[in-house]
Amino acid sequence: MKRGMQKRLVFSAILAVVALLMLAEEAFAQENTTITLKPIENEIKGLEFAEFELEIVNAEPQAQVFNLDFGINPLWSIISTPAYRLQLKSGDTGSFKIFAKARSLIPYQYYTIPFTVSYGEQTVQRALSIKYGDITKDPKEYKPTVLIRPETPSPAEFDPREKIVFSVRLSNLNMLNISDLTVLLFSESRLIQAQMETALAPLASQKRIVLETEIDPHTKPQRDKATIALKYKDAIIATYENIEIEIKGYEDIAISEDTSSKFLGKKQEILIENNGNYPINRVYKKEMGIFRRIFTKADPGYYIIRENGKSFLAWDYSLSPKENKVILVTTSYVSLFVVFAVAFLALLLYFILRSPLQCKKNIDVSKRGDSTVIKVKLSIKNRSSSEITNITIKEIIPPLMLVSRESQLGVIQPSKIIKHKTKGTLLEWSIDRLEPFEERLIIYKATTKISIIGEIIIKSALAKFSYKGREKSTKSNSYVLDI
Repeated sequence: MKRGMQKRLVFSAILAVVALLMLAEEAFAQENTTITLKPIENEIKGLEFAEFELEIVNAEPQAQVFNLDFGINPLWSIISTPAYRLQLKSGDTGSFKIFAKARSLIPYQYYTIPFTVSYGEQTVQRALSIKYGDITKDPKEYKPTVLIRPETPSPAEFDPREKIVFSVRLSNLNMLNISDLTVLLFSESRLIQAQMETALAPLASQKRIVLETEIDPHTKPQRDKATIALKYKDAIIATYENIEIEIKGYEDIAISEDTSSKFLGKKQEILIENNGNYPINRVYKKEMGIFRRIFTKADPGYYIIRENGKSFLAWDYSLSPKENKVILVTTSYVSLFVVFAVAFLALLLYFILRSPLQCKKNIDVSKRGDSTVIKVKLSIKNRSSSEITNITIKEIIPPLMLVSRESQLGVIQPSKIIKHKTKGTLLEWSIDRLEPFEERLIIYKATTKISIIGEIIIKSALAKFSYKGREKSTKSNSYVLDI
């Protein structure tokens, strides 16, 4: 056997082993699902499209979403229909049509373009094999030649709350009558996807196409690139790529208050919603004076800020799009009501239980040479609306002091003065009756010539009387004199 023949046999055996290893790897990776790549047209030249079919049989027990990822390839423009994503139920079969075109004239040679197919947690590697060279073909009919001219400016800004609208003008440059033309629109992030069916007459100068789609109004602000592709007879015949688009950011904060009344107070539920499309950090303020603030509590807690002489309750909050925050503010004056109620009851009980006869004592102290003079005034007042009778007032003066009568018009003189060596002097006054709200005055003086240093206690005067047929008594205030 010749040496050249031996080399070819060895080389063929190596290729066979490599092929068997690749098949074994694919069989292991695709234990449950079959992914088959079939070339339809993989020999191209110039700016023609290579075409492949990727068939997928989902043998998984549940539905799967299959995603294509071609990565970044500066030499090739690659699109698929459907656009890079296909959902299959368990047991279903589906396929991608993949189209590849050189972005510019490149050297004639074989090219391998790797890509991945991912589903669930699985990732499968595949590659497009393309022979790029000058291959002569005799066309049997006009090749579709369509010029795409986008009217939407690049970069194009879109508000996600509104429709995404792309305007395109198409020009058929030859005699081919193009019916069933599909215009595809998609972005690199797959955020924007739209398509529509149309037709182009031969040598039609221009036709305006409007593609519309909608996206989630809360889509975050971002930049993207879009591609417009024309599909005719299951083949991509033209593309317009790298249309810059921008999803604009907008702020939409909705604040609503729901107020419900309760006994001696109210409850407010404040709902703050971020209806915009980007996160926000804000401060919510509610004006409230110090008096009301004493009786207010909130969940979550607040802090106080002051602006332009006014006080506000304040809360910091951070919300992502579609998030909300609830603040509960409860104001209750029940505690204040309880305080006033207790005070009112105490005052009422005081007026009910107090003595109808008021006995009030005032004392003036003066010096006359070596003597100390104490002038005592007793005010006896009927503070009720009924008559008081048989009033007797008794007063005891310390033994070191001598009592003298005070003769003044309207002043009641004592009916008894009884002196005792150790207990002091007992003074007694009698009043037959006091009309409602009538007041009488008792005045006397007590003098001592002995030098006193320290305290003298003037005890309370005792008054006994008859009121509404019942015997009662009351006392005046006492005094402690520091001489």
